[in-house]
Amino acid sequence: MQTLSRLSINQVTTRRWTLREAIEGYARHGVRRIGVWRDRLAECGLAEAQRLLADHGMKVTDLNRAGPLFGVGTELAPTSPDDDRRAIEEAAALAAECLVVFPGVSPGINDLARSRAMTLDRLAFLLPEARKAG
Repeated sequence: MQTLSRLSINQVTTRRWTLREAIEGYARHGVRRIGVWRDRLAECGLAEAQRLLADHGMKVTDLNRAGPLFGVGTELAPTSPDDDRRAIEEAAALAAECLVVFPGVSPGINDLARSRAMTLDRLAFLLPEARKAG
């Protein structure tokens, strides 16, 4: 017998739905794992999201996202370290299996090794917060 126990649906799949609608809709169809986006979490509120997840027996596989750590042009500015810390705290509060980190790109830097080093430096800065959050 096939099972949906390992299936997770990323909330962006049903982008028009609120977090409540996504949790309720996925659960109605036997899906008990969800990838949550922070903008939808903010609309719902952390406490309400926790209640909905518990009420529907849902597990958060991933919280999207911390970052971009670096600017990617005029349409998407880099996040602050404080916002990235909040993302870590929210992931912990939701018992998310992971926090997706979007490094972004550094304008004017076309050196992959340098971009990776910059990303690792920023992640190292956030590592104590991530460890503290579990």
